[in-house]
Order: sequence, then structure tokens, then C-alpha cells
Amino acid sequence: MKIAVLGAAGRMGKWFVQYFVDKGHTLTVSGINQEKLRTLAKDYGVQIAKNNLEAVKDVELTIVSVPIGKTAEVLREIVPKLKRGSIVSEIASVKAGIIDVLRESSKFGVQPLSLHPLFGPMQKVKKKFALVPVLNAESELAVAKRFFPDAEIVVVDAEKHDRAMAITLSLQYFVNMAFASTVKDEDFKTLEKLSGTTFTLQQILIGAIMMQDSELHASLHMANKHSPEYLSRFVSNAEKIKKLIESGDTEAFKTVYNRISKDLSKTLDLTEMYEKMYAVLEAIEKN
Repeated sequence: MKIAVLGAAGRMGKWFVQYFVDKGHTLTVSGINQEKLRTLAKDYGVQIAKNNLEAVKDVELTIVSVPIGKTAEVLREIVPKLKRGSIVSEIASVKAGIIDVLRESSKFGVQPLSLHPLFGPMQKVKKKFALVPVLNAESELAVAKRFFPDAEIVVVDAEKHDRAMAITLSLQYFVNMAFASTVKDEDFKTLEKLSGTTFTLQQILIGAIMMQDSELHASLHMANKHSPEYLSRFVSNAEKIKKLIESGDTEAFKTVYNRISKDLSKTLDLTEMYEKMYAVLEAIEKN
């Protein structure tokens, strides 16, 4: 099959290139960073196109792996030029606005597919995708399974997907960016010597998150209409807890802490999470 990957120079774009080359497909790629594209061409034998329109000419599957804010623009650019009956898929982390553009692609005889990889490009465990239905959930799920037969695919509507991403991505990135800003000038060598299990994991987490591109961080917060709600809620709760600590009222603090723990345990097995933390640490130590 002839496949185009737009934005192939990015981390996820490169993952799709490697994935489809390993499956025996013929790939054409486009992107801004020509040096990285030349490396892809050398490593994987893919063809470099001059631009997006050249890349998608006569292909059967197009993967749009560009920044969130550019996704709709790229879709509008390429869809009228795609081969009728071909498939166009985007992988944005925020779906609002993009789904509407994908729906319009059907007017040009193109089958839309909205995916979101729920894994990082270096992740070696079983892959998982969110699939946001555009026109027909059943047929789009069948297409996704055809291309990614070994992956877990979670079907979810755009609104629920974006709300979940406001928590699992935007809020998480926000918290760790604030944490990194707080400790960036500290002596990490000393902290590592004196740290316990939780800080070890926290240090790994802030390192992994803060190495991401700043454009990704900005888009996760600003492209998702649900993010301000959760970020405001976090800041408000953090301020309330801070005031409890400043008051020196131990009993009031314990009451709030226990209430949060009790509410959380209704939907999350805290003991299991505690055990998983040590399992992760053991795996890290073995490596």
C-alpha cells in the first residue's frame, strides 16, 4: 500500500514511518525539518516530497501528524486533492474543530479516520489508540483494526475525549511544569541522594514531560476548551490546601486529606496504585 505521512519529522510522525515500513508499505513523507526527513529517507528508504500536496498524490492512506493547531489547516489543504476512496487520518490530541473538518472530507469521496495514539513514540508496551467516530464508528473501527491489528482501540466521542485529555494531559503537564519551575534551581544531585521512592518517580516524570516540545505543551492547554476549567480547579484546591498548612491546624488538614482519600478510593484502588509504584521502581532498578 502507498502511504503518506505528513509531519514525518516529528516524533510520532517518525513512529508511523517506522511502523508502516516494517509492515512492508511504500511511504512518501513531508515535513518542515528537511535534515530529519533526509535521515528518515536514509534509514527507512522513504521518498521525500516537496510539499504536502505532492506527498499525498495517489496514496491510499494519509497520516496527518502535525501540531494540533495546524491539523485542520493541513486537512483543508490536502483533502480536495486526495484520491477518491482513500483514507485520511489525523492523530491530534484535541479533537474539537478537527472532527468537523474531517466530516467535510466525505464530500470529496475520502474516508476520514480520527485517531489519537495513547502512547509515546519510544513506548515498547502494547499500543493503544483512541478512536473518535467521524461518520460511522463501526466502519472506522474496522479500518483502524486493519492498520493496527495488535493495538487496543478505545472508541470515544470528541467531547468526552477532549475532557479526558484536559485531565490526563493538560492538567498533568501543567502540574509538572509548575513543579519543574519550583525546583529547577535546586541541587538535584543532593536531592537524588536524599530522595525516597515518590520523588524518584516524580523526577522521572518532570524530566519526561519537560523534554517535550513547547508547542505541544502550549497546544495541549490552549487548544482544549476544557483545560482552563481543570487548571482553575487545581489552582483553587492547591490554594485551599496551602492555607490549611499555613494555619497550622493539623486536625483540619487531616480531615480534608482523609475526605479526599475516601472519595478517591471509590473509583481508584489506592493499595493497588501503591503496589504498582514499587513494581515500577523495581523495573527501573533492574535497568
